[in-house]
Amino acid sequence: MKQFFEGIRRWSTLSEEQLLAEGRAKDAKKKYPDIANFVTGLAARDPSGNNKYLMWSMKQLQKFVDAQSKEREIPIENLPDSLTVPYMSKISSAVEEFHANYQRLKDRDINSYKSLDQIKDAVKDLGLSQKKKRGKQRIAAQAGSQTIYENDDFWMIRPDTTEASCYYGKGTKWCISATESQNYFKSYTSDGKSFYMIMMKNLDQDSDGKKIALVYGRDAMYDSEPEEIYDAVDNSIDQDEFLEYVTQNIIASHVPDYEEAYEEWQLFQASPRKYRFTNRLQKLANSMLASGEYDTSIEESDITGGEYEVLSEAMAETFHNASYALQSEAAYHNEENPAGPNEEDYQEVIDAAGLDHVNVQFEDDGSSWGFWYEGTMGWDLASDLEYSPHPDTGEEADFDDWEDEISDIFRDTADDFYVYPDEVQASGYGHPAVNFSFRPDREESGSLQAFQVFVERMAEHDSHYKEILEASLERMAEEGITHSPGYEEKKAKFEKLPKLKNFDATFSKGKINFVQKSPTEVIIPLAQALGIRDLKPLATRSAEQVYNFDANRWKDLLEQQLNMLRREMNHVLRDAFNETWPLAYDASQERKKQGEMFVNEITLYGERNDPVNGDWEMFDVDLIDGGTLTGQFIFNRVEFDDQRGLDYIAWLDNNLDLFYDFAANSVMRYAKAQGKTMRQHWPEKFKSTSQEADSQPAMEGVSYGTLCESWKRWAQN
Repeated sequence: MKQFFEGIRRWSTLSEEQLLAEGRAKDAKKKYPDIANFVTGLAARDPSGNNKYLMWSMKQLQKFVDAQSKEREIPIENLPDSLTVPYMSKISSAVEEFHANYQRLKDRDINSYKSLDQIKDAVKDLGLSQKKKRGKQRIAAQAGSQTIYENDDFWMIRPDTTEASCYYGKGTKWCISATESQNYFKSYTSDGKSFYMIMMKNLDQDSDGKKIALVYGRDAMYDSEPEEIYDAVDNSIDQDEFLEYVTQNIIASHVPDYEEAYEEWQLFQASPRKYRFTNRLQKLANSMLASGEYDTSIEESDITGGEYEVLSEAMAETFHNASYALQSEAAYHNEENPAGPNEEDYQEVIDAAGLDHVNVQFEDDGSSWGFWYEGTMGWDLASDLEYSPHPDTGEEADFDDWEDEISDIFRDTADDFYVYPDEVQASGYGHPAVNFSFRPDREESGSLQAFQVFVERMAEHDSHYKEILEASLERMAEEGITHSPGYEEKKAKFEKLPKLKNFDATFSKGKINFVQKSPTEVIIPLAQALGIRDLKPLATRSAEQVYNFDANRWKDLLEQQLNMLRREMNHVLRDAFNETWPLAYDASQERKKQGEMFVNEITLYGERNDPVNGDWEMFDVDLIDGGTLTGQFIFNRVEFDDQRGLDYIAWLDNNLDLFYDFAANSVMRYAKAQGKTMRQHWPEKFKSTSQEADSQPAMEGVSYGTLCESWKRWAQN
């Protein structure tokens, strides 16, 4: 009976929530007897206050201990507390997260979540609550800004991050504080613009002057006015308008109805008379005197003694002092802390590029933009590379003996991949290595954006790192710098090549070069093509004439024409090769198969990164004997497996005269074109518009007597 009455008494004193909690605890112990001793611990952290989540928590704990018991092959009651207690804490944390985000969750029944991870994933998908977001934004803004000036009237901060600019510029239309459109804070600060945000503490929230932004340039001098001032709606305002807002803000701190008081102040300042000095202004003056702020020079005698002009000037000076204090503090801070990219900004660009092999270095060099930078990329060559004997002495050699050649190979190979180092350094000190350095060009200097362009170029170079190394090592072997079975095999093949009657062959860097042994001369009607015989005769020079100006002008003109023909030498080579290459095989089939063979005038064929080149050891044209072409042909970088190239040289050795016939025809085409141009520009110098020269075949047999005689006469004059 005693227990019965004790139960009645206890029931009458417990709240409905407490009774519900106790009932749920009993049910949990009954349903999960193996872990009943953990009910109290889980209930203590149930955030509902009535054990709403206790049954779900016990279910999760039961699943855990069952799995652990099976895995460890021990009874549940023997599981150590060091195992179960930490998991109980995880359960309670998940339940607390669920409860805290209950209203935001789409599924609000905890029993629909089968595991702790499902709750965590659901809460994670929600993101931060608005309250937490605001708290996080406030913390980030405080960390990304500096308070420059603060009292009861004004608070001026310098934002150093976009987050701080957005937070403190909230409610304005500043592009540096935009959150829904493009934000320009980082762009402007990178260009050297500093922003100082002033919060007018006493103005109404809807006032355009509630927040003001002062803008300073990187090179602004101390105590100078800002470059620009913007109100909250992003209107550019001048100093007078800024002073108006400063004045209103100070007035609002001393008297109510500051807008009416400001209008009264304007009237009083314009005409400082007794009838203008209202009770509100008197209260304002007394309050400003009592505060003593902004180095005010207001005196009580001015207020009580009727010195209204003196009082007006003192009050106006006080307002000016406040405006000056704000701007001078901002200007001084800007001078000491100019805007522009900082080390973190530069490092952020480098990190984003993900460079593996290029090292971009930067440092503050004290310039107007503050940073110098360059990129470097280097290769350590294997220490077990075997180098060929010294090319001059034949003695044993190492990396240092081939240093210049290796540098050239790496530079040339890099060029094939559009990598152009400003400097190449090879060194065998310590460990053989080749290093490139890259400097920014004009478009890559002067701003953070320009630095980003430079780093993008470095990233492109970085992608070719392995290709450059592999191709360079291959070329070193091919050119006999390092020992290579392939190189020795090529050298042996070269020594077995048949001798040529018109060409000398040399073995260099794993390839064959052919140079014509002696120049070839071809007589061509060059003077005829240029139209020399159609020139009008010159007046005979008298005995008194020391110098015949007309004759010398013509000699200069003809020399210019010859120089123009000489400058066509690569085109002449191209034309002659283009005509003779197919003749070494089946002409019609070769033309179909080969197509366009030239990359440029001296690159004859082959791979773009490894072309076969043709050039002239000697090339000249003159008017001796009516016209002479002199040439000496070089054929470079022919591969041993380039059978077509080797066959062409063999054919050319027996048909060199045909090659020069085509070369001569090419020269004549250019000469005839120049002759026509001379007729068009100087028709008065020619006898007539006869097309005789054009009508004759370029290579027909002609008598050069007249042409030579004409040329000699011109030369003598």
